[in-house]
Amino acid sequence: MAVSAWRSATKHALVSCTLANAWASRPASHARVVAVALRADYLNDQQGFRTTAAFGLPPTGVEHNLVSATGTLNLKTWPGALVRPELRLDHSNFAVFDGSKTQVTVALSFAYVF
Repeated sequence: MAVSAWRSATKHALVSCTLANAWASRPASHARVVAVALRADYLNDQQGFRTTAAFGLPPTGVEHNLVSATGTLNLKTWPGALVRPELRLDHSNFAVFDGSKTQVTVALSFAYVF
């Protein structure tokens, strides 16, 4: 029976501030809020047992490391609306992202909060 060893770590941070609008009086429920969310992830698959098959690689017994960093802005621009632009960077010690070791992802989401 094979034994697999792996480690993982994730760190999150969220900073939020309310922007005052000097040009118009707004009720508190209409305040513009900006928040920055940061996230970092690390996965160390010491024998490559858990991750190589997921990326279509044969089990090699070789260590596989995955690292990601994500930054998201949470923008409450008008009542009930939330806009989230996001930038993410992924890196691997194998070329698992369409033949590259690194990939960058940009996303934009909109949500109505009630």
